[in-house]
Amino acid sequence: MHQVTFRGADRTVEAHEGETLLQAAQRNGLHIDSSCGGNGSCHQCRVVIHEGKAIRQGRPAVPRHKRGNEPVYLACQCEVRGDMIVEPAPVAGVRSDHPVASLLGWNVAEPGTQGPALAVYHQDGFTSGALFIAHDGRVEREQGFVAPFSAPGTAAPMPEGREVVVVGEMIPYVDCVIAGCSHLKSQPVAVLDFSGEITDPAARRAEKVATNAFLGSREHLAGAIDYVEWSPLKTRTVISTVGNAVPTGLSASGVMACVLALLRAGMCSPELQLYESRFTREIDGQRVAMIVGPEDEAQTPAGVVHTSKEPVVVGQGQLNAIRDASKVIAERLSDLAGVLVTTGEFGTCVPDDLIRALGTWNGEIEFVPHAAALGAARLAFAQERLD
Repeated sequence: MHQVTFRGADRTVEAHEGETLLQAAQRNGLHIDSSCGGNGSCHQCRVVIHEGKAIRQGRPAVPRHKRGNEPVYLACQCEVRGDMIVEPAPVAGVRSDHPVASLLGWNVAEPGTQGPALAVYHQDGFTSGALFIAHDGRVEREQGFVAPFSAPGTAAPMPEGREVVVVGEMIPYVDCVIAGCSHLKSQPVAVLDFSGEITDPAARRAEKVATNAFLGSREHLAGAIDYVEWSPLKTRTVISTVGNAVPTGLSASGVMACVLALLRAGMCSPELQLYESRFTREIDGQRVAMIVGPEDEAQTPAGVVHTSKEPVVVGQGQLNAIRDASKVIAERLSDLAGVLVTTGEFGTCVPDDLIRALGTWNGEIEFVPHAAALGAARLAFAQERLD
């Protein structure tokens, strides 16, 4: 048996020789996002290995991504062959019904201090919701809402025994975003929210430069498609859905997954113009890429075959809006140099690979899930100490 420490969760567990990091975490009750059954296709179970070796089938594992200069591996593709210290580093959409291991243990208060139990609500966003913070500053769980939260009592029940903090109402959004990124080694030159809002930390201002270009047709709830892949070798689109439920439509993160998948499969030009292929159709005079429909099957990475009541597609008009929005954002960022932070409440973000593919930003990128909500919690704890 080996000892594996999961930073963030502050847990050390015993792992069997040869089992994967994902298996070790799941067997010991630690959650790491994964929707493909551990076959390496969803790329949600990303981890940074601080101590120990990344081994796959007796050979050094290949890092699949980067976080700054650090190599990032897939937990389902790394075998335990000795004691290890790892840190989950997911970037995919976060489910609204369970916490993520990398958030458990993110101490939003100063080390060794205690504060109030908080419910931090983020209002008026495409991905509104709340983080629930314990007395010691740890993120306990998260909750997403279908409707934007605008004031206490209007969109969600208020928790008992917790102080309620609202981003944008009780604490300014810009202050929250800046505080939410305060743990980074390099302070960002800009923070890009999923909805297209750019925060300038130096000037302490935020500017909305894109509105609904990245929206899907469904909230990030059961049945919403959050991962899409097309392959010339497969006759069906590969998808995953929230809760592994029957697909009902595209979530916002699913739209981003579609664009990246189209580029990777060579199904569209760098300008996001769809090419004709066996996955495209003409609907109401517009070319669309078919994902799933009543007669168009899709399958999950685990091989489960789905159809849907209505056709679910990504259309040329939607791609044009994303292309135009990315150009506007790129123009706003063109004079900056340094680290760009991407964020989106409740884990939703535009993937780094897509940001680079669209030419939006070519420099260093950091990802901070829940930047505004985490920052609001940090500021609330700081105010508690001042009081």
